[in-house]
Amino acid sequence: MPANVPLIERVHDVASSIARQNAYMRAVVARSLKILQASVPDTFLGRKTQEPFPSEDYVEPEQRSRTTNEIDTAGSRAD
Repeated sequence: MPANVPLIERVHDVASSIARQNAYMRAVVARSLKILQASVPDTFLGRKTQEPFPSEDYVEPEQRSRTTNEIDTAGSRAD
């Protein structure tokens, strides 16, 4: 019987190697499934996803600080 011990150890080594490979392949398949379920990125170059830059004749409105009175009455005005 002692002659069979190395053979049994070899079978256990092969079985554990196969188990590790199976676990790895399950992880690869799960990762691939997540990637395939993700939405396809939109690569259409003509789609407008933001406002265009203002033209050169555009003038910024005047920026000025409001007084405390203007701030207090801003919400109560009926425009």
